Amino acid sequence: MSAELHLPTPLVRTRECYFARYSKQVSDERWVVVDMSLEKFFPSPSNNFHKRPSGCLIAGIPNGTSKVIWVEHVEADHSQLHDLFKPLVASGLAFGATRWLASLVRHSKWSETLNAPVLFAEKGVRIPQSGRTTLLKLTDRMMRTFCRNVSATASNQWMQMTSFPGCEDVRVMIKNNPEGIPMFGRTSLVFTTSLRLEVSPNRLFTFLRHEDSRKKWDMLSQNLTTEQFAYIIKGENAGNRASLLRAITPRGRTDIFYVQESYTDSSCSYVIYAPLDEWALQGIANGINPDIVIVLPSGFSILPAGQDHEGKDNASLLTIAFNLIDNEATESCIPPQSVETYYGIITDTVTSIKDAVQYNNRLNNWIGD
Repeated sequence: MSAELHLPTPLVRTRECYFARYSKQVSDERWVVVDMSLEKFFPSPSNNFHKRPSGCLIAGIPNGTSKVIWVEHVEADHSQLHDLFKPLVASGLAFGATRWLASLVRHSKWSETLNAPVLFAEKGVRIPQSGRTTLLKLTDRMMRTFCRNVSATASNQWMQMTSFPGCEDVRVMIKNNPEGIPMFGRTSLVFTTSLRLEVSPNRLFTFLRHEDSRKKWDMLSQNLTTEQFAYIIKGENAGNRASLLRAITPRGRTDIFYVQESYTDSSCSYVIYAPLDEWALQGIANGINPDIVIVLPSGFSILPAGQDHEGKDNASLLTIAFNLIDNEATESCIPPQSVETYYGIITDTVTSIKDAVQYNNRLNNWIGD
């Protein structure tokens, strides 16, 4: 088997390896799955990572659930890590067993939500069951696309924005045919950066995902009124919240709709959104095939920056990524005016979020506290 492991940031190299997997049921209610890399037999895709015997023990529990014990044993070279991410990777939280268990829990909760006999909407919204299922499947694809877009995988040809001082950690990438869906000759661009913020991941996640906070960081929302609300579709014990956000411009001339996915667990948090046109919105409500809906996901990933002397997670590593159509860009060239525009958008967004963090830290008035 082969694997490419990544973090949701272009600043940390992916870990790649070929490995053998051995699975066996050792008793009536107990299974083991063991992996080991095969660099002695096959050339390793990368020289910064080798997997030693690793895997999980799965034990059945009488109530129909499972107990999973995961052990991850690897050798890795951290010498080329970006300084921002060294503590996270060295702690094992980035690529360790905790993250794999969190991924299992997230998939399990998403499956429970998708297969729930009844899904309901907050604030009195009435959407057919088929529409709610379409929304959940669409947001899942949006999440997977976002994670692919912001990683440092070899297929992502990141370029640094070198035209401006102090922008060494801003990256941009040309996407010619996202998700394999024809874009009618148009090109999309992904541009991203990562930074450290002195606020806990949970507080930052709650702030970024809340509809009332959007106007504080979204450059588009600076021109919107405060009439902005969310339709939340969820299921019992759901780990994710799929939202349809509707924003009304001044004087009510234009509606802007977003589909948003927000999710948090012990290893990472995500707030991901994409604009929708009226046709897509109506199609989702009627339960169309979500695979034909074009989504260009933008948003945030939030990782813990490490614990302080009291063992508390009081800092976050935030990755911001925007995915936009650019009619002037080509398969190999981004016009200088586009670079300037995107640099302005991402730096203004960073400044807005930093200002909000400082303000809320000073007044200690974070949403959800």
